[in-house]
Amino acid sequence: MRINPPTETVRMWHPVAGSGTDVYGNPLRPTYDLEHSELISGVVVGDEVWGHQDADERQPGAITVDITLYLPKGYEGPYIGCMVTVRGLDYLVEEFHVYDATGVPGPHNAWVKAVRRVGQL
Repeated sequence: MRINPPTETVRMWHPVAGSGTDVYGNPLRPTYDLEHSELISGVVVGDEVWGHQDADERQPGAITVDITLYLPKGYEGPYIGCMVTVRGLDYLVEEFHVYDATGVPGPHNAWVKAVRRVGQL
């Protein structure tokens, strides 16, 4: 007997490249808007993993929180650099991998590792 884990719907936000530079000459960061997003249903959501203290100078003392999502067959990406909303929290996609659908039993053949940072700003 095969037990299927519960699935959820998540929103994948594709980045819209910023054009130009800010007042200091730095390139603008990408933005995310509803027009460039998609709802993905049938996603298996793994547990959050609270990680190490992040050494990012923009957020000293921040803690990284990783989550793994298993996407249903048919979602080929690429999703690296996208933002994903899971259970009301936003994560940045850092890793994405797709396996050949014909060699994977079951409904899921891709996984996404996404990260959010919690802590001081």
